[in-house]
Order: sequence, then structure tokens, then C-alpha cells
Amino acid sequence: RDAEDAIYGRNGYDYGQCRLRVEFPRTYGGRGGWPRGGRTGPPTRRSDFRVLVSGLPPSGSWQDLKDHMREAGDVCYADVQKDGMGMVEYLRKEDMEYALRKLDDTKFRSHEGETSYIRVYPERSTSYGYSRSRSGSRGRDSPYQSRGSPHYFSPFRPY
Repeated sequence: RDAEDAIYGRNGYDYGQCRLRVEFPRTYGGRGGWPRGGRTGPPTRRSDFRVLVSGLPPSGSWQDLKDHMREAGDVCYADVQKDGMGMVEYLRKEDMEYALRKLDDTKFRSHEGETSYIRVYPERSTSYGYSRSRSGSRGRDSPYQSRGSPHYFSPFRPY
């Protein structure tokens, strides 16, 4: 199901001067998995210029987040989790720094019209564990594990 979601969400996606093509591998036989041990890592076009976002509304999608954060510059990757957390990667360090300065505590609007004020902060900092509405510890569980997705990437560390 996650592979189908990736194909639906990214096939035909404009990435810089290119258009992505996402499809099942030719050897995919539908026998319950990826061939030869499966996917072993994140997509190849990624960046170290990463910010975390908290306070996203439930209907906020990675597309909504990418659109909002694009105000600061070229976003090369965006992801959201069901707990209102998100992660955005920029192509340039300057864009990431601008996002930290100008997009923190801004009004975010989802494609369904839900709004909230989001917090934007660096991935590695003392504010990493910033929490406005959480109580207690999440332990080792993550939304990816609990919904049964493949463990190919998790930008967030457990709380």
C-alpha cells in the first residue's frame, strides 16, 4: 500500500528541471514485498539542509507543507507524520536559514482549509524535543511502525 501511495504521490512530480517517474519495479511480483531484500535507504536526491515543523493540522499533507515552505526557497523533500510533525529539506543552506527566521510561527493552511500556527526549528538543536501538546514519552513507537509501513526512512527520533 505504501508503494502504491508513493507511486500516486510522486509519479509525474516536477523536480527541478526533471519530471519524476515512479513505478513498481519490473520484477515486482506482488508476492508481498520488494525483490531481493527490499528498499534499503532514503531516496537518492536528499539534502542536509533540514528543518523540523510542529503544529501541523491533521489534514496537512506533505504537498501542503512543501507549498508553504517553498516561500523560503527550493524544497527538495517534505514529509509529514500523523502527529502534526513534519520535515522539510532545502537545496540550499541559505533557504533553510531563511525558513528558520521567517516561517517560524506562521499560519499554515491545509488543502482542506484547516489552519494552525506552525513552529519551524533546526533538526539538531536544544529545541529538538520542543513540544507544545505532548505529555509523557512516546518510547520507541513511531507512526510509521504503528501503521505497518516499511522501515525505509524516519526523519524523526522517538520521543
